[in-house]
Amino acid sequence: MPGRYIIRAKSLHYDLDTDYLCLIAKPENSQLHQHSNHASHSYSTWLRTIGDILEEETYHAGRTMNIKTMSTFQKEELIIFVELFTEKSIETAYPFIDLLQYRLEQKNPQAIVSWGVAKTYGRYCFNVSFQEAKAALDIGHAHKEKGFISTFADTRFDRALFAMTENEELEEITEITIAPLRKYSKERGIDLVHTFVVYNQHKGNVSQTARALNLHRQSLLYRLKKIENLTGCSLDDSDELFLIDLSVRLHMLRSGTPYGYSSFH
Repeated sequence: MPGRYIIRAKSLHYDLDTDYLCLIAKPENSQLHQHSNHASHSYSTWLRTIGDILEEETYHAGRTMNIKTMSTFQKEELIIFVELFTEKSIETAYPFIDLLQYRLEQKNPQAIVSWGVAKTYGRYCFNVSFQEAKAALDIGHAHKEKGFISTFADTRFDRALFAMTENEELEEITEITIAPLRKYSKERGIDLVHTFVVYNQHKGNVSQTARALNLHRQSLLYRLKKIENLTGCSLDDSDELFLIDLSVRLHMLRSGTPYGYSSFH
């Protein structure tokens, strides 16, 4: 690492000669601003206030746990590097997040913060660790409700999906598969996409799916048959079931709809 960075870090009382893991905290701004006592202030002023609070509480959470932290609030996100001690101490991230969340809630009970957690850590791994935490945060926003904790280690499937979105032939295949479901759902007000997702989540168990959707068994069977007719795929064929599921996931990824939630919301 260039000497000027080490000198700069020392002037800020940061020790770069240790292992750090990157966490990124994202205040979900509309909710926070709506309930803020400073709602009448400009958005930029309010955001800076939130950033100052986050940085201050990060410092105090680190002191409470007796670990070193480095943090900065940039572009609506709090970037934190948390000191680690052993290979297993990556687990430090979770009690640290819990404590920081608790402290933030004392300041603003309505606060909702989402998190991205890196996998790579170590001395001078700051850039890679940041990129991983940022990717985990972005993927979490595409698939989860606000207030999530998304770890890079658990995003392999989602990163594979993101890579698939660049394949034009696959995009065409999946669009042909799901387009009839979306069209029918829009025209009839019956969300066949969500029906399929719940059915797949319950591993094809009709009774459990019907209960989850609050449907009569016969109504669910009608929907499932309609899904087969519109897609030309059999739900009893594992390959064709996979094709529908992949099409749904890619569509939801592109539209920013969390998998498992109704496409009407």
